[in-house]
Amino acid sequence: MTVAQEILHQLGGRIFIVTTGSEAILSSDNSITLKLARNKSKANELKITLNGLDLYDMEFIYHKYPKLNKKTWIFEKEVKKEIKTFRDIYFDQLQELFTEVTGMYTRLF
Repeated sequence: MTVAQEILHQLGGRIFIVTTGSEAILSSDNSITLKLARNKSKANELKITLNGLDLYDMEFIYHKYPKLNKKTWIFEKEVKKEIKTFRDIYFDQLQELFTEVTGMYTRLF
């Protein structure tokens, strides 16, 4: 199992995806980036990284991708704003912190 798969499993796996409306958009050797549904924090991306201490770093990000202005044919600026960051957290804190920041529950019960 890759690190990204393990992180998704620790968040709740398929139930997490279904209950939160999230989508995995990018994974690497030690991280996963998820596209989030609309939530109270205004974050639309979540990046979880396994750090060197075998703990996780969790970053909630607002990311506005550049769009083409059809009148001027110029791309708008890309906006990337960090909403909330947690460093050195344990796997059993992932769901709790996710719910705290976004207001979305990661379980059906």
